[in-house]
Amino acid sequence: MSRDGTKLMVIGLDGATYDLILPWVKAGELPVFGRLLAESAWGPLESTRPPLTCPAWPVFYTGRNPGKLGVIDFINGNGSDRIVSYEDVKGPAFWDLAARGGLRSVVINVPVTYPPRIAKGVMLSGMLTPPDRPFCTSREIMDDIETQVGEYLVDLDIVTLGSFDRRKSLNRFYHMMEQRHKTAMYLKKTYPHDIMVVIFQGPDIVAHRLWNQKKDVLGVYRLMDRFVGELARDVESLLIMSDHGFAGYEKGVRINQFLFERGDLARQKTDHPVGFTHGSSAILKHRFDAANDPGLARIDWLRKWFWRLGVNRTLIKRVVGEQRVLETMKRRAPSILKKLIPPDRFDIDREKSTAFLHATRTRSICINPHRIRRGVSYEVYKRRLIEDLLSMTDKERGTRVFSRIYHRDELYHGPYVAQFPDLFLETAPSYLVRGDFGSSVIARFPAPKSAHDQKGIFLWRGPAIKPGFCTESIRLVDLAPTILCLLGIPIPREMDGHVCGSIMKDHRIGLEAYADEPDSDRQGIREWMSHADEREIIDKLRALGYMD
Repeated sequence: MSRDGTKLMVIGLDGATYDLILPWVKAGELPVFGRLLAESAWGPLESTRPPLTCPAWPVFYTGRNPGKLGVIDFINGNGSDRIVSYEDVKGPAFWDLAARGGLRSVVINVPVTYPPRIAKGVMLSGMLTPPDRPFCTSREIMDDIETQVGEYLVDLDIVTLGSFDRRKSLNRFYHMMEQRHKTAMYLKKTYPHDIMVVIFQGPDIVAHRLWNQKKDVLGVYRLMDRFVGELARDVESLLIMSDHGFAGYEKGVRINQFLFERGDLARQKTDHPVGFTHGSSAILKHRFDAANDPGLARIDWLRKWFWRLGVNRTLIKRVVGEQRVLETMKRRAPSILKKLIPPDRFDIDREKSTAFLHATRTRSICINPHRIRRGVSYEVYKRRLIEDLLSMTDKERGTRVFSRIYHRDELYHGPYVAQFPDLFLETAPSYLVRGDFGSSVIARFPAPKSAHDQKGIFLWRGPAIKPGFCTESIRLVDLAPTILCLLGIPIPREMDGHVCGSIMKDHRIGLEAYADEPDSDRQGIREWMSHADEREIIDKLRALGYMD
């Protein structure tokens, strides 16, 4: 095999959406995407529910549903704050299955692959890698990359993530993406492989931070267009995909406020001035470099006094009153100021609550069966709660807020389902799940909020692929078995995805190539990640807006 003879190139564009790509292709802004749309099978890609980075990426690379994987969130279940890892993913990745057929892989920056392990090839782990820890399976290759390419960044620090309004931070962001691309190109040309998988988080990060600054978002998509064009050269088969899409949301739905008014949720006054805000003390300490910084000490003092005096965001909104004034204040106020003003003064008392929001990122509700009043079964309580949620109406518009409520058993199957939240919420377009308390359950955002959307993207080009728009529903979980099928590797029976026969020229390819699944041999994660590492990762997730 030649060093530049890639059989399969997978380029993941985290959070990419056709809602942005197609108009920009039409406007001539993304010429590579325009060409690939004409040459590839393409269409929307159904993400996981919830459409969250974890479990979406593990579902992609294992072809299993979260109930078999054991992960539904960045945080492990059972009330702990333990960050999930590659070891928590119960099932082999398609690149390790391909290794049993003699195929070698280069895997770069796939989320939830720390600590890096690979059966045949080289891996650079991605999102959720602790800072300053080994992230490459080969020290020799990593030294080579640093010599030939330069600095390689697994992730941005939380100061950069929290301050994209500064040009210096944007430059650092672009530098990270450029170095990722240069590393992929270098390994593509110098390291023997059959499969290359490289993930770019740029579309997701810029959408989280700068959704309403379309010029900045377009700049990232233009960069992706160039990267894709260069990486796609001289590859036999090319798959471009995203783990989920992105969308703007005009209104928020305060689920905890709804449950509180319904009598299901017990709340308590918080004993700290952080509450639901993303501006935790840890982020501020990183922003100001040291816990003993005199400026930080003054900021801490000010925030505590705001807290004691009852000055919070709800009070400010009530005093100002005028929506247009609030929008102007939000646009012009320094971002650090929003992190100093405490939000609501209440938190959830989970032990005394019958139901509460698990997290805004998972868009799900936990039911405490021990708090259901006597004489009412879990099934009856669940049914009544679903009915009340589905009947919620936005009086301003006269429309329903939720399109569907799923019980976990409707979405998942496997040995780990029981540890997941009970109900998963699917809102109508333009509504976003919120976790705070307020004077109303439904409230309009001063400016549209951005968050993950259910529809991602896929484009697949290759000798066995039939070009054109795909009318069949393709799911994220279907990609791994389809990849194995095209590579001639038997598909494990434990996979939940199906081969995407509708995009193939010969629909008979791989229909009977099933086999028993080998056991995964990943082990030893806990000694790699300290509690301090976990807190650092949680702070980064909070800076992006993933953590409540």
